[in-house]
Amino acid sequence: MFKNKLHTFVALCLALTFLTLAMVCGGCSAAIPNPVVAKIGDVEVTYSSFYQQFELYASYGLIDTSTPESLAEGRKLVFDMLVSSALPVAEAHREGFTLTEDELTAARQKGRDAADNYYLEDFMNSSIEDENARREAAINQFNAAYKSQHYQYKDILAEFEDEYINNALRDKFVATLYTDIPETTDEEAKAWYDENLPEEQEAYAADPAAYYDAVESYAYSGDVRPLEAPEGLFYVKHILIKSKNEDGEAQDVNAKVDEVLQKILDGQDFNALIDEYNQDTNMTSMAVGNIMGEGLQDKYGEEYYNAAVALGKDDVTTLDFGDSGVYIIKRVDDVNTATVVYEDVAAEIKDKLFNDKKSAAYDAAQQEWKASNEVKLYEQRVKYVGVSK
Repeated sequence: MFKNKLHTFVALCLALTFLTLAMVCGGCSAAIPNPVVAKIGDVEVTYSSFYQQFELYASYGLIDTSTPESLAEGRKLVFDMLVSSALPVAEAHREGFTLTEDELTAARQKGRDAADNYYLEDFMNSSIEDENARREAAINQFNAAYKSQHYQYKDILAEFEDEYINNALRDKFVATLYTDIPETTDEEAKAWYDENLPEEQEAYAADPAAYYDAVESYAYSGDVRPLEAPEGLFYVKHILIKSKNEDGEAQDVNAKVDEVLQKILDGQDFNALIDEYNQDTNMTSMAVGNIMGEGLQDKYGEEYYNAAVALGKDDVTTLDFGDSGVYIIKRVDDVNTATVVYEDVAAEIKDKLFNDKKSAAYDAAQQEWKASNEVKLYEQRVKYVGVSK
């Protein structure tokens, strides 16, 4: 029903490690199951790292695999992220920046835990009481299962440990960039508020979809909430009744819908009915609801949008989506158009401005690191990534 919402998650991707080995290495050389596809200074990036990041980006809709041109752009996007992630590690190595023994031990343990959880869980025999013996037996089974693919658990474990060490080193090294950044003052934060408030008022009044996007961005990133909503927007909530219950058994959708509608007529709380009946995990009783109003037609499926905007305050309607189920939609409240006062967002603004300073420092450092560390990309080694078999 709803159109896919593509969130910006560059910061998340930069924070992700490139440590998960691909169990099926399509397109790899048989002689080199996991070849190096990039070198950044003395840091090597393997095919499996590239493959996993490509798949992650594609799953979020950040890569279009439909044409050779878009595939090439997608591979470049992955290379850019992996290079950005590796540069601080390479620079730390170049400068002789190190972890303490305790930090190394902790990183190795995290790597071992991650590798065990990801690869050994299905091989663990609960009947073996001794933990070490149980783990050794799981390793032996893993090695036997993947012997023909030339995978040995010790190699996977070593890569996991190395990546967790690199992650710890990266975090520690990058943190040194921020030690001299001053905290945001009240004057800076208030100046930002005074500048952005009229800009937001004008932008949201002209384009309610911009307000919708700002709300979505705030819910995802927790940056600074929108300072003022435009007139005419309201919230709707819904209850989805599917053709099957949570146990996968067929249910009489119409009878269930009638049951809910009768409870609504009897004055029962809609939020309580959401908790009792709703089968849409994206809609909870705690949520304020979906923002509706003129200008937001591109944010929802046409039928859902048209049904919702036709509702008056506290009205209820149903929308039948066939095999997908029936939606019981209620208009629950108007979006508050009162201006958010400075005091309520001061802390958020200060955090945002401080993070902006950190981002600027990091971006400047990245340029210096690129000049100091040679970057080699072996693009031919990933030319089949994303190509349909």
